[in-house]
Amino acid sequence: MPPQTIQEALTSQVPAFVLDVNASIRPKLVRTWMMVDPKDVKRWQDFNLTNLRNAYRHIFDLPCPTNPVSDENRHFVIQTLDELKQHGIETLYHLLKCPLQHGIPKLKESVSCSTSEVLCDFKAPATQVDWIWGVFYAKDKTNLVVSCSRLSNTFTSKDLQQKGPDAIYTLRQLATYAALGQTRYGFILTDQEVVVVRFHKSCRDVEQYMAKWEAIPWKASGRDTLTAPLAVFSLILMSLDDNQRHIVLDSKFLRLGGWTPGIPSPGMFFLSHRFLMRYLDKVLDGIRYYGKPKPRMNERIRRSGVYIFDRAFRGQP
Repeated sequence: MPPQTIQEALTSQVPAFVLDVNASIRPKLVRTWMMVDPKDVKRWQDFNLTNLRNAYRHIFDLPCPTNPVSDENRHFVIQTLDELKQHGIETLYHLLKCPLQHGIPKLKESVSCSTSEVLCDFKAPATQVDWIWGVFYAKDKTNLVVSCSRLSNTFTSKDLQQKGPDAIYTLRQLATYAALGQTRYGFILTDQEVVVVRFHKSCRDVEQYMAKWEAIPWKASGRDTLTAPLAVFSLILMSLDDNQRHIVLDSKFLRLGGWTPGIPSPGMFFLSHRFLMRYLDKVLDGIRYYGKPKPRMNERIRRSGVYIFDRAFRGQP
């Protein structure tokens, strides 16, 4: 029997988190959090399994022998925010450690990645925020993905969808971690779901941030399902690209589903991913490309002839 793939390993059922709290625990108000205007909070619509697979299929399909979960019905009873942080981050790191070990060498073939190992802690290194939070970072203390935590009786993605004041405040907290950690990627950890977030700046001269988010329930499982572990794994892959980690203006951000057409020579056609050095010789399901074909391509790719296909393809899915 062949070993399971990274995608299979990260889409299996995970332990449940059961909240056992009578009263809600409101977060402590900190007036110095970065500003996030509710009108600048939107869904991250292109953060979906189709786009993630089109971008990272070469990593998701790598073999990844892992130890099976000893008890799929295992659950954690959560009574405090500290318990959620401990069990939630430890669960994620346990699930992601092996896939990252197998995936990073492959990722380095297509992006500028100076990291060989991803570490995890409850407190981010090299920042000025004295707050316990889950974070993934590199050995050289480069922050990759930051996190803050909430119990589900004080925050859910429905609150974020309605742009409630407590939900926006939570985004302001995460934006502060992202700004000080110098990474655009983060997630909000709750006992019910993981809310992945990507930040970018609204303008050059003001410390105000725009946010796009998508929520993934912990209970989601199945190979063709975007699960919480696979979502966080994907955030880490994005952040491992040294050229695509820092917070930038919205106009400079490259879409996750962004493929650009090109014409290497008359009668030929190819697609390249905008922030992955990947070329396709066929149009995969769900791919949409942007812009007009460019008549040049890397000379090495031109000589190989592997990544080009006839321009008889006329439409887009």
